Amino acid sequence: YQEKAEKDNARYWCCKSMESVYYYQEIESKLSPTYIHIVRDGRDVALSFTKAFVGPKHIYSLAEKWRKEQEITLNLKAIAPPDRFIEVRYEELIHSPEIVIRNICAKLKIQYSDVALDYFHSSESVAAAQSGPMWANLSHPIMENNHDKFRHEFKPEQLLIFEKVAGSMLHQFGYKR
Repeated sequence: YQEKAEKDNARYWCCKSMESVYYYQEIESKLSPTYIHIVRDGRDVALSFTKAFVGPKHIYSLAEKWRKEQEITLNLKAIAPPDRFIEVRYEELIHSPEIVIRNICAKLKIQYSDVALDYFHSSESVAAAQSGPMWANLSHPIMENNHDKFRHEFKPEQLLIFEKVAGSMLHQFGYKR
């Protein structure tokens, strides 16, 4: 990503994959990135991944993965300079996207543009949305009600498993069991 950004004379690049967190020590040794941690209820994260065509599907595995990634991220937050770590609540992002994005831009010292909220009209978003159902939402505005779906879609045993495995991390981020 860094080499591509340099080649394109881009000042910034972004990777939204949580897999990157497993490599933060290597990343830190070569770059000085700003991390944006979007805190989302792990039960909704798990539910989303049960519908994806990639990755684990069993709630136990998804709960373990989410818990572990949050633990690693909290370790990173503890060592990263505060000016290079931004934490965003997913629910705030979908309910007040302009405020949240303006705050991110201010911390990154970049000018806010309304284009950030008009992403779904871009040719890149439309093309990505057409590439498969996993990306279909990219051609739509932010879905303000895209949270707490696990409450209606999880089976009782799925909820029990997730909360047994990752309940302490849910609690740490202020989510009620």
